[in-house]
Amino acid sequence: MPNTENLNLLPDYFGSADQAVLALAASVDTNPGSMLGGFIVFSRGFEHYRISRPASIEGYPWVEFNEQGVLALDPDLDFCGTYCTTDTAGAREIADAHGERAVFRNFFSPVFLARMIQQDLKLRACAGYWLAPDNAVLKFRSFGAATAGNLIAQAPVILSGLIAQTRSMRSYIRQVARAGDLIVLQTSHFPGLWTPLGAVPVDWFAPLQSN
Repeated sequence: MPNTENLNLLPDYFGSADQAVLALAASVDTNPGSMLGGFIVFSRGFEHYRISRPASIEGYPWVEFNEQGVLALDPDLDFCGTYCTTDTAGAREIADAHGERAVFRNFFSPVFLARMIQQDLKLRACAGYWLAPDNAVLKFRSFGAATAGNLIAQAPVILSGLIAQTRSMRSYIRQVARAGDLIVLQTSHFPGLWTPLGAVPVDWFAPLQSN
C-alpha cells in the first residue's frame, strides 16, 4: 500500500472538496503571520475527499501530479485544488487609503491566484480556495486560458499596481469575476466584505471597510 505520510493529510473524510475547505476554515488561523496553504485530493477507491494540513507558503510542500491529475505517490488519489490563507505581508504594502488594504487582506493574492489557475488549466478538475481573515471562504475556477491568461501573465504587474495605487482592488476583483466562476462559499463576519453567498458579480462594489 502506498505511503502517503509525506502528504500530511488530515485524518478527516469529506463528501466534497468544498466541505473539506469549509471544515478547515473553521479550525485554522486565517490571519497568520505568513501565508499558509495546502491542497485537496479525491480518493477514487473510497470516494471521499481529504485535505492537507496548512503549511507555510515559503516552504510549501508542492506535490507532483501527472497530467491526468493523479498523484504519483498514491495512484488512487486525484488532485482537486489548492487553498491558501490571507497574504498578510502583502497587505502591509497596500496603502490604507479607501480601505484598499482591508479589501486586499480578504481576497486572493494575484500571484497565488495565478498559481491556482495554472493548476486548473492543466487539469481542468480543480479549484482555488481562499480562507479570508474576515471568516469568508471564496472559490475560483477559471473559464479557460482565453479569459484567465491575463491573470497569470499580469500577476506581478497587478500586484505592483495595487501597491502603487495605480490599480484598485475593485477593478482587480472585477477582472477575476469576469475570468471565471468566483463564488462565496461562506460569508464574512459582520461587518465584512463578502456578505451574500453565491457568485460574485462582474460589477461588484466593495462595501465600506476599515483597516
